[in-house]
Amino acid sequence: MRALLFPFTCFWGLACGLSAPQVGQSLSQTSALATYEVRARHTDLVTVQTVFPADADGHPMSGPFPGVVFIQGGAVPVKRYLWQAQLLAEAGYVVALPEHPLELAFFAIDDGLAARQLLVSPEKGSVLDGLTDPGRLGVAGHSLGSVVAAKVAIAADFQALLFEAGYPDTADDDRLPFFHAPVASFAGGSDCKAPLTTVTEGFDRLTGHPVLAVFSGVTHYQFTDSDAEDVSSGCQRGVDLETAHARLGEGLRTFFGAALGPAPSTGLTGLRAIEGVEVTAK
Repeated sequence: MRALLFPFTCFWGLACGLSAPQVGQSLSQTSALATYEVRARHTDLVTVQTVFPADADGHPMSGPFPGVVFIQGGAVPVKRYLWQAQLLAEAGYVVALPEHPLELAFFAIDDGLAARQLLVSPEKGSVLDGLTDPGRLGVAGHSLGSVVAAKVAIAADFQALLFEAGYPDTADDDRLPFFHAPVASFAGGSDCKAPLTTVTEGFDRLTGHPVLAVFSGVTHYQFTDSDAEDVSSGCQRGVDLETAHARLGEGLRTFFGAALGPAPSTGLTGLRAIEGVEVTAK
């Protein structure tokens, strides 16, 4: 599946998209958010939220930076993952989060490819122009988004793959061995929606030298901006949301820092140093 990206705001008389942003909306002293609309499948407009290193006025810092495409979980709005994107942007990454129809990435797998193309070929003069290093790109996904992230990784040139509370589709078992780049799986030790046994079974199907990092006490929705769904369903968390985010955030920085660094690896030693994390390596 190939996604086509057109930098034009209108195409063949069809609906017009947003003009490419020239400046971002400041999120912090060192990060900003900008919204793009790109085309996939020739005619469909795909909204892609991008978060990047920036000054307090939303102007991008001097790149290029490594990039990450993030695939949302099933029925979970993209905005609920902006905390992860902001954390990565403040650590020196450009993050692209494509929005999918009905918030189900499986319905439009190539939206992730459109987001990748946006990072490597943004419109000239727009806020992302020259900001991302095309040779240092990772892809991550949460829950159902993990399934799709693996498919995106296989279909395009990525240098890292991260599963969050998820695992690959068995249909991809024959293709994943050809993905020769660092792979990690982050699991919540108290996840009631993607139980550790299920995530571990998915991890065991991976070949090469992936790592499984189990975050003690973390639940399924603590990978998002709120664990309200866990609480309402009676899923018992072992750590509060702030602690979960701190440890998951450290894991993100550690894995992508190692995987997209000058000597690519899974960052095994660094992951093992995070409090409350148990790491298994193949």
